[in-house]
Amino acid sequence: MQLKIHSTFDAAHRLAFHKGLCRNLHGHRYDVDIILEGVVGDNGILVDFGILKRDFIRPCLADLDHALLLEQPDPLLTAIQSVLPEQRVVLFRCPPTAEAIAALIFSRLHFLLPSETTEDHPIHVVSVEVHETADCSAILSGSSLCPDFLPVGRT
Repeated sequence: MQLKIHSTFDAAHRLAFHKGLCRNLHGHRYDVDIILEGVVGDNGILVDFGILKRDFIRPCLADLDHALLLEQPDPLLTAIQSVLPEQRVVLFRCPPTAEAIAALIFSRLHFLLPSETTEDHPIHVVSVEVHETADCSAILSGSSLCPDFLPVGRT
């Protein structure tokens, strides 16, 4: 059985390599669709949606919400930290694209989700889809997980 969970977060980023407008600092409301898979338990559910959102989805996205997503190194980081020292920043090893954000969320959920649910059935992440706009998204499935997209840290 597969479950689909939807969530959102707001964040700013820039793509320093980009030749167009995306080179500038700008923000998005990211829509995230997560597909999980496992075996339905005797109680008729794969996993409790409330527990899933509270214990796994929200913690996985918490530091991204209202954060600045930057590639390390980015000369903008020093300027931002000197003017806005409290600014939440998440640093990536690569440009903070929808693809990189999908990889980050997938990786976090892969390690956060228990290997067994309360009904002693395995549950795992099938895919993560990150919508940067209403008509553009990146989808990452387990078979295409790339460690180069994982972040380097937070400031």
